[in-house]
Amino acid sequence: MVRKTKTIVGQDFTADDVERRHQIWDAVIECITECGIEGATIRKVADSVGGSTGMITHYFQSKKELITESITSLTERSIATVNESVGEKYSPQRLNAVADLYLAHPGGDVAPIAFWLWVWAEATRDADLREVIQENFLKTRDILARCAEAGIEGGQIRADLDPYLVADALTSIIMGLRLRMALVPEVISPKRALEIAQFLLSAFGPPAPAEK
Repeated sequence: MVRKTKTIVGQDFTADDVERRHQIWDAVIECITECGIEGATIRKVADSVGGSTGMITHYFQSKKELITESITSLTERSIATVNESVGEKYSPQRLNAVADLYLAHPGGDVAPIAFWLWVWAEATRDADLREVIQENFLKTRDILARCAEAGIEGGQIRADLDPYLVADALTSIIMGLRLRMALVPEVISPKRALEIAQFLLSAFGPPAPAEK
């Protein structure tokens, strides 16, 4: 009997199926990064993984499904990468780990900013795609807010702050910094971007005790 493995979309696939689907997701990300949404055809994705268009449509019903599932795959992959770094427990350390993942190692465990620019632009006119992006954003937002809440309870983050304010501020500055890193790398290097994010996070900490 072949062992079944659950994918992130809740369907049953063999281990080989799961691996192939991940390869296809990676190919979609690469094709969109290089060619944009229109240029990332099912044929191009198939060529990238050394397969046929029939093989692609065996796993995904449409190009839109290819794109939306690749976005969800990126979210799950990022969460897993941070889990490996700091564990699955909600903690303020996770906030720093997220900044490190997206800024210190851009293009490594996360998609290049060019991929997101193409996807975001398409989402402004595609309600289904926009909904998928929103769902994944809200998922990561909730995780970061719970980490901020843990920091508030532990005294590492100011007690007067809304955890969602911390989460929104961090994700907003990461998105902005990644864009600036792509457009003006001579000014905003990965090291500089991480310093800026850490500066923001330090501003959320409790004030130093007054000197006597």
